[in-house]
Amino acid sequence: YGRLLRKTAGVNFNDLNDLAEYAEEDVIGTDELYQTQCYGSFVRNRYVSYLAADGSFVRKQVTLPIGRIVISDEDLDDREKLDLFAQEFPYLRSVIRSEIRGFPFKEKLLYQKRLLVAEQIKVVLKKLRKYTGSEINLNSGPQLVKLFQKLGIAIPGKTKKGAPSLGKQSLAEMGGSHAVVDLLTEYKALTKLQSVYFGLPNAPKNSKHSGLAYFLRNGRIHGVISSVGAVTGRNTAALPNLHQLPSAKDRFAIKECFAPLKDDEALICLDYAQLELRVGTLYHQDPVMMKVLCDPKGDLHQETADRFGVKRDPFAKNINFLLQFGGEAYALAKFLNGLGLKISKTETQKWVDTYNYEVYVGVQPWRKELLSEHDENGFVSYFTGRKRRLLNGIPWQDAYLLHKAETTLANNVVQGQGQDFLKAAIIRSDPKCINPDR
Repeated sequence: YGRLLRKTAGVNFNDLNDLAEYAEEDVIGTDELYQTQCYGSFVRNRYVSYLAADGSFVRKQVTLPIGRIVISDEDLDDREKLDLFAQEFPYLRSVIRSEIRGFPFKEKLLYQKRLLVAEQIKVVLKKLRKYTGSEINLNSGPQLVKLFQKLGIAIPGKTKKGAPSLGKQSLAEMGGSHAVVDLLTEYKALTKLQSVYFGLPNAPKNSKHSGLAYFLRNGRIHGVISSVGAVTGRNTAALPNLHQLPSAKDRFAIKECFAPLKDDEALICLDYAQLELRVGTLYHQDPVMMKVLCDPKGDLHQETADRFGVKRDPFAKNINFLLQFGGEAYALAKFLNGLGLKISKTETQKWVDTYNYEVYVGVQPWRKELLSEHDENGFVSYFTGRKRRLLNGIPWQDAYLLHKAETTLANNVVQGQGQDFLKAAIIRSDPKCINPDR
């Protein structure tokens, strides 16, 4: 049915009349899909009116071909229909309502924090200029590379073309080697917070330089949430990306701005603790993980921290998440160095072996079982019965591709099943998911 509607390639975006007509066609198509989903058929008006570029209303006959709207369950088996109508559609209703309702946001508090960030940037910039001078553009990679070379600071990172790189990973690996490195790292972090979240001082609200204030309407942020935005089944968010807000440990506490606007209201945050580790453990049944996670006071990240002699956050957390899905020594070393932990590939190889063969011995065999299951059936299954066809055969003869297939399956099974659990929880806690007309 979508093929019957005009594609964006056929729209003149410089012609407001053409753009308005195209937008109206989209509205018609969306409404007809909704009617068909709810009632099994649709009714189309012969004429439609839209606002033209000169401000007048244009009444025009609808010329869209009737076509045939294919109901999405026609080619599905009973299990897939159950997923669609008992989970996906109810959950989608909840997502749409959350977008429309929006998230309450304290605009005045954002402006207060904006000033704090700006002041901190000035302090760091003043210290940094003692080394760089005013003539160096801090946003110019080549100029900064020349400065580092002049100061005798070795740059470990390289671009794809082999040139020295001062990206986030490279700066993290150089951390502590020179004062200018740490100051530049802090400067980049602060300016990113400023541009993405807090906004520039005195930036108008309707400016893209105003951070989150740009997305505010009537005291709320109405983001875009997609329930099919990721291959694994996870949600994605955009305009703004509310999934990537700084953590609760952010010193400027941007999350404090998300708060009820009235004294008699409350904003409740619900989350599963260590969800993906729990889902993975349900699959592989590793005895150590089972024991820790079944203990109300158990903390798997702290368990890993104690076993490997590192801090719980962020090192142990990232060891767990990377190695559960089949991460290797090189990736682990690169990741931990990027977090500020100086460690070699030789050392992380010992950690990988210890993790897989001494501490959490049930994890790796489960990943191998996923490969065999997909090879035999052509898909892997969730606890909920959902089937995922993720690979076109298992590349048993190629070690690199085989490892990639292993991590792909583990990631998709754990994250996808975890998202199914979350969807079920949201549906059960939201009555309108089941009874949308009440």
